[in-house]
Amino acid sequence: MSEEMLMALLPYFLFPIIAIIGMFAITTLTKEKDLFRVSWDKLAQFVAFLTVVFVMRVLIESFKFDVGLVHGFPRLPPEIGNHKWTFGLVFWEDFFFAVPIYFIMKHCQRKWLRVLSIVTLSILFGLGHAYQGLSGIVITAFLPYFVSYNFGKKYGFGTSMLGHILYDVSTAYMVILLPLLI
Repeated sequence: MSEEMLMALLPYFLFPIIAIIGMFAITTLTKEKDLFRVSWDKLAQFVAFLTVVFVMRVLIESFKFDVGLVHGFPRLPPEIGNHKWTFGLVFWEDFFFAVPIYFIMKHCQRKWLRVLSIVTLSILFGLGHAYQGLSGIVITAFLPYFVSYNFGKKYGFGTSMLGHILYDVSTAYMVILLPLLI
């Protein structure tokens, strides 16, 4: 592999590599040995839920197409469509946004500082999804605390990370497969 190609791939792998190093450090150097555990039964339940969501999305898009509410199929933004392999790397978002919330909630005694930190992390997470438009920013801003942190704290951050990957893959492939399914 050429140095030029490595430099082009670096942005895709930088945060995941830092996250892997961070997960290794947390599990070996702290008392948080099972912070990144995977609850396979909860992940299986989430896959069942995603299956229902996938089918409902297809049915809704089919209805919208049939009654003329839309005249074409949705498409993935180029940021995603051109790099589908990066879905396997989205776990880093949970590491950088939900895991800090876990430690903030556990160790920060000042409520105002906890709230400020969580709001800041949530806004930054939302802004990272600006390619989805304003609604994407607003909706995704709620995910670090209300989804990733709460499920990670309860079932292990490995569970929420894998669930995040599966959700993104399910969402993208519904869009990709839609023309074949309708």
